[in-house]
Amino acid sequence: MSRLPLLALLPLLACGTQDAPPGDAIGTFAFVASLDEGGAILDPPESTPRCRFEGAPDRIEFDGSLSHDPEGDAAWLLIDGTLREGTLEGATFDLSLPREPDGSIRGVPRRLPACTCDLLFVEKIDGALVESSTEGCRPPQEPVEVGPATCPRLGEDGELAWDSCGGICGTLREEVRFEASGCFCEVDGVQEQVAGVCQFVWALQGTRIGG
Repeated sequence: MSRLPLLALLPLLACGTQDAPPGDAIGTFAFVASLDEGGAILDPPESTPRCRFEGAPDRIEFDGSLSHDPEGDAAWLLIDGTLREGTLEGATFDLSLPREPDGSIRGVPRRLPACTCDLLFVEKIDGALVESSTEGCRPPQEPVEVGPATCPRLGEDGELAWDSCGGICGTLREEVRFEASGCFCEVDGVQEQVAGVCQFVWALQGTRIGG
């Protein structure tokens, strides 16, 4: 199977030029995102409804380098030269594309064969660093006391070290915003009028490959 950039739906975002993310490196990870068609991933209350039309890939594979600011809670993820930014609290992170210069949310317009109008895609990535993701992704639900064998671990110098974090578990969400009124998308072979916002959701699993 060929490897795809994170945003297989949005190839325009895979043309960045940055070589490394800012801050201190946490590690480089090989990610696999699997489309959650059956609703196994629980959405928060009042979450954006799922998109019912087709067009999202079932599986996406990509590599990404994660880093953080050791003096604060800022975090970054670099994929194919394009930077995502957000926060890291403990082992849990929340990332998205940088906002536009005017402060508005950054998205990329895209036309899908299933719909009659242009769509705007907005990416969100959240997850947690874990000791290993190879035996199934179960991110920690409660903060753990940092020690010499935890993820992250407490080094002999009293500083946090991330080499004990062998994996990442999380979700990739693509919010789809309908930019025009009177838009129709094909759902189960029938054209339905759509409006507002919906989302595609992938279960995200990462395995450390470097750093």
